[in-house]
Amino acid sequence: MTDATRSDVQGSGRGTRTETDSLDIPADGLSSSIMPGKTNPTPSEALTMVAAQVIDRLQPNHQRIADNLGTSLMLVTALTPRIGHDKAVAIARLALAEDLTLKAAAARRGLVGEADVDRWVVPAAMLRPRTGLDDGG
Repeated sequence: MTDATRSDVQGSGRGTRTETDSLDIPADGLSSSIMPGKTNPTPSEALTMVAAQVIDRLQPNHQRIADNLGTSLMLVTALTPRIGHDKAVAIARLALAEDLTLKAAAARRGLVGEADVDRWVVPAAMLRPRTGLDDGG
């Protein structure tokens, strides 16, 4: 479990009359020595410990993730600045209708060569903002 998730769970049950009291965490009978009436975070700590143990046992299926990424239609977004919206939509629709990859659909439509798809559709590059066509080609 990430620190951010742990913090979200703990913060969601914090205090009274705050914007972060969206979780109803039962009082544990203890109160803060600094802020009488404030619920101590014991239940949220227990929840985060259980969640951490469960989540830490989970393992990603890297092959399945790669397969899903390779067939993802949302990647057509990377083609739009190069070929325009209408052609990108045509590629995505064909890929969906015939269960093709975007690369195969683009090639079948004759709109984009496979080498261009490989160069322009880089999922990792879609994780950060870009300005313009700065990735070659």
